[in-house]
Amino acid sequence: MARNNVFFTVFFILMFMWGCHNESKALRAKQEINVYKDYNDDLKAVIFVLNPGDECEILGGERVAKVYAYYPVSCPGKGKGWVMLGGDYEVFLK
Repeated sequence: MARNNVFFTVFFILMFMWGCHNESKALRAKQEINVYKDYNDDLKAVIFVLNPGDECEILGGERVAKVYAYYPVSCPGKGKGWVMLGGDYEVFLK
């Protein structure tokens, strides 16, 4: 019986730690970066531009449209949009 209690205690501690482990990603622009309205927009409508030093939270995984891949981002004071992967920015853990 005590062995089961130890197992469940360890199991719940590990599950709690896994649930609290939230590594969100962000990016910091090194030069001007266009932020697009949609990743699947043939017109590539730019909704705002990130200036060097601006930081945005990456909201999820990348999306691929035709030949380019994009990150969804949320940028304080500017809004939400999509940035092209491979731009002149650094990605870091928040």
